[in-house]
Amino acid sequence: MLSYLKREQYGSWPLLHGPYYMAKPVGANDGSPIYVRDEVKDKDRRTFLYTYEDGKKVKELIYNYSDTLIAAKYFVYDEKGRLIEEEDEDLDSYQKMVYQYEENHLASVTRYNKEEKEVARTEFFVDEQGRDSKMMNYALDEVDPENLRLISEISYERE
Repeated sequence: MLSYLKREQYGSWPLLHGPYYMAKPVGANDGSPIYVRDEVKDKDRRTFLYTYEDGKKVKELIYNYSDTLIAAKYFVYDEKGRLIEEEDEDLDSYQKMVYQYEENHLASVTRYNKEEKEVARTEFFVDEQGRDSKMMNYALDEVDPENLRLISEISYERE
């Protein structure tokens, strides 16, 4: 059984492709491919730390190779367990998403910047049967940056 688990019956050739999982061929010698192991560089290493409460993710922290916090996400849920707020912050940016519901469907998602200024909004509409019927996207107006303008409207037609 031990020889089976050690893959002795397969020899040293790969089972899928390349001698290492996900290795890509980089050339050929006498018709047989040459593979290079795609290693993760230490400086690209990330550590993710998740915190859960009542089975729902409430915090996600991302650290770089030197264990410095580089990004954080926080999640808030309502009494029905629906996501109502999400904050996302990294070294260069910050955004807060607020989710609003009407009865059992998502009505809108509003995005705010670090100064708590509304920078984008998506509104969702449903028909009498509760099916998605329209989605409207708004973003900051370049001419009048104090206001949002409609940038797209999508209607769903059903028979």
